[in-house]
Amino acid sequence: MRRRRAAKIGAGLLICAASLFFVCSAHAGCQSEMRILADDLAGVELTSAQRQWIADKILKARRHCWVHREEAAMELINAARKMAGLKEATGEFDWENVPLESLEKPPPN
Repeated sequence: MRRRRAAKIGAGLLICAASLFFVCSAHAGCQSEMRILADDLAGVELTSAQRQWIADKILKARRHCWVHREEAAMELINAARKMAGLKEATGEFDWENVPLESLEKPPPN
């Protein structure tokens, strides 16, 4: 009896852990685009109204990203990018404009 119960609990925990893994990996696209947006906004001069508008769009994009609405999140991210005067994101890596050498990690000392 105890072994069956322990097996059921173990299986339940395994399913829970697997579902958490898939949930985290499912919205990696919009999460990474939001990180890129944050990096791109670092050197941009914005007015107070623009910052507030962009912050609102980013907050809404985070909510959409959390519930796996990638397209809606990307529309909001691109709206924020447009307001800041940045190029729209496509969700794909720009292989043509990023040199491969910049992606390599320097060797440890």
